[in-house]
Amino acid sequence: MSALSHCLTEVMEKSGLSQTDWAQRCQIHATLLSRYRTGKIRPDTSGLERLLQGAPKEYQAQLLASYLKDDVPQDYAHLVLVSITSGKIQEDPAPYEFNELNRKTQKAFMHLIRLAVKDTDAQAAVQSTARYLGCKI
Repeated sequence: MSALSHCLTEVMEKSGLSQTDWAQRCQIHATLLSRYRTGKIRPDTSGLERLLQGAPKEYQAQLLASYLKDDVPQDYAHLVLVSITSGKIQEDPAPYEFNELNRKTQKAFMHLIRLAVKDTDAQAAVQSTARYLGCKI
C-alpha cells in the first residue's frame, strides 16, 4: 500500500466522512477515490489537487506529504525527510549525518520511522527511548 493510500484511508476514517461525501467534496467519482484508497492508481497532479481541495484543511498537509513520500525510491528514502510543521512541508531544520551511519543502522532507523508513522505505540516507544538517551523532546 502506498503512503498516500494509507494516509487517505486513515484521514477519511478520522474525518468521519463517508467515501461518497469525500468524493463529492473532491468533485471526483467515488470509484476513482476507492482506487486511490486501495493504491490501484495514483492521482496525477490535478487529481491530487482535487483531493486537497476537498479534504478538510487540517488533513491537507498530511495528504500532500504522503504523496511526496511516494515519489522517493525506497532505497533512497533515507536521504530525504518530509515533515509537516504548522501545516507546511519543510526540510528538517536539524542537520544530521544519516549517510555516515552504516547501512544496517540506516535500515533500522528507517524501519522505526515507518512504524512510528503508522503506530502511536511505536511513536511512544521511540520518544521514550530518545528521552532515556538524553534527548529533550
